[in-house]
Amino acid sequence: MRSALRLSMRSAAPGVRVLEVAGQADFETGSLLRAGLVQALAELPEPDALVADCSGLEFCSAACLNELLRARKAAMLRGIAFRLTGVGRQMALVLRLTETDTVFDVGPAREPCTPPARATRWYGTASGPRGPTVPGCPSGETTSVPS
Repeated sequence: MRSALRLSMRSAAPGVRVLEVAGQADFETGSLLRAGLVQALAELPEPDALVADCSGLEFCSAACLNELLRARKAAMLRGIAFRLTGVGRQMALVLRLTETDTVFDVGPAREPCTPPARATRWYGTASGPRGPTVPGCPSGETTSVPS
């Protein structure tokens, strides 16, 4: 039996919003994922960082990846750090095959790090290919994707 996409939003550390993504993220559920990501970025107060917790995600299709890329771009344009956590084997394979594992800030499945004060937010001028990262996290964590 197919598992529907389930989204849940919560606050973590001050300034960090977490969108928990669970179930199947594919073409049929892409619009729901898009709506959840848009809401997570738009809800006030605006976060300093948005973390997409994918630890409950059973399947990630190209449509899911497209929505995550779209959300990452929207976050970057607004100076909001965007991070994926809890990436499982199937999603890690999709990221690796599409070479987007070099684009996303990917961290372990745990509570995200605390972002800096708003005055020191990243605004798209000097972060390299990954875009803004969640400050305070060791850099080694941002590249770990399960094999």
